[in-house]
Amino acid sequence: MKRKLFALGIACVLVFSVGTTGCKKSDNEGKKVTSESAKKSNVNIVKRVYKEFKEDEMGLWECDGFTYQYKKELTGVSPDTDEEITFVTLTNDDSVTFEKVYKSMYSSSAEDRLDDSMTLVVEIK
Repeated sequence: MKRKLFALGIACVLVFSVGTTGCKKSDNEGKKVTSESAKKSNVNIVKRVYKEFKEDEMGLWECDGFTYQYKKELTGVSPDTDEEITFVTLTNDDSVTFEKVYKSMYSSSAEDRLDDSMTLVVEIK
């Protein structure tokens, strides 16, 4: 009986230690923010190109079947990580702000999402 309890205890320790060590996913396209504040946050900001886009002969921007009037680089500080980041966006809304885009990308509320036909993030720097 003691031998079975000992084996069960060892099994529990192994399962617990494997479950809490975690795994690291490699991402060749991007670089995760690794500041001290980012480690405390639930938000992982991966800096990379998300979408391929092009400028047409009329100076409009095309991506994923949508056409946009503006290409904007919106720079600001992430409230969760205190890191400066830049969103490269294609948009038809000239008044779009860093705060609106950040909230759209990282909020859990569907109401905060921006419509892809109006504003689309194509890169994070």
